[in-house]
Amino acid sequence: MKPVRVLALGIGLTVTLGLTILGSGWFLGFFDEEAVRKATDPHFILLENELAPDGNARILTYHYDTGAFGYSRTWSAITPESFSDLNLVKFELPDGYLAEGWSGDGELLISKWTPYYFNEGEVREIEFKTGDKLHERTIRIVERNVSK
Repeated sequence: MKPVRVLALGIGLTVTLGLTILGSGWFLGFFDEEAVRKATDPHFILLENELAPDGNARILTYHYDTGAFGYSRTWSAITPESFSDLNLVKFELPDGYLAEGWSGDGELLISKWTPYYFNEGEVREIEFKTGDKLHERTIRIVERNVSK
């Protein structure tokens, strides 16, 4: 066989295989799945676990061991007291906010920050202000605690 025919045959087989995978729905289903993060995941690393004063909620701060460097981006979630079987994605703070702790009255203390992955001029999806509610908790916006 001439090299041109071999190349054409290889391209044809690659395209056919690609269309078969796309047509099967497997490829599309891979991208349609909802994100799931659980405390029981094998690479889950809990950094902070702070129970609310009333004992009915907690702040979890966590990341994942993703390999060579041993860390990933960090998430904060405001969960019920028991969290081991929950999909934490549903309880996470939106990008651009950090959980700072609880007030003595049980308010959720959060601060604003600009994540490294925000594009210049990008704004937060949600703009919280003191008094707003998140997961049935009253929010108080505070200055960022850089010692955390």
